[in-house]
Amino acid sequence: ALHTLSLPSNAIRAAGAIALAGALASTQHGLAVLDVSNNAIDPQGMSALADGVASHASLRQLNASFNAGARQAALAFGQAFAPLAQARQLEGGGAAKFEHQLEDLDLSYNNLGAGLDAADGDGGWVRVLLLSCPLRRLELGYNMIGDGLASAVSTALGEEG
Repeated sequence: ALHTLSLPSNAIRAAGAIALAGALASTQHGLAVLDVSNNAIDPQGMSALADGVASHASLRQLNASFNAGARQAALAFGQAFAPLAQARQLEGGGAAKFEHQLEDLDLSYNNLGAGLDAADGDGGWVRVLLLSCPLRRLELGYNMIGDGLASAVSTALGEEG
């Protein structure tokens, strides 16, 4: 079974990301690593990709850096993983087993912080990711992210147990 799918520096846009997300969501396979970095995946495509990744529990690494995700991508990942975080908290939080295996997520260079306001700039989406996945590496560099996200990460790290 295919373990790694590497598609960096191509011309993948929303339609391609939606197709990949559909494959992640609809089939059980051994794919553990997906690299779609340096493409042209817009917020719509990133949102679909977030849903696909959240439904494919065996994916361990996603590199979606250098795309055009904008803040909607960050919010989409939080929304897609929210049910997993809620279920884990109901099962006991830090002591509960993770249902998803995502360990490495790279969303750098996606302009995630652009246009954030008080309603969505609190970093709740990153808190959800940290509580729902056994992330060992979360790369958010070069996204114009401010104090709200740093506070959310701090809070989530304290909740991890």
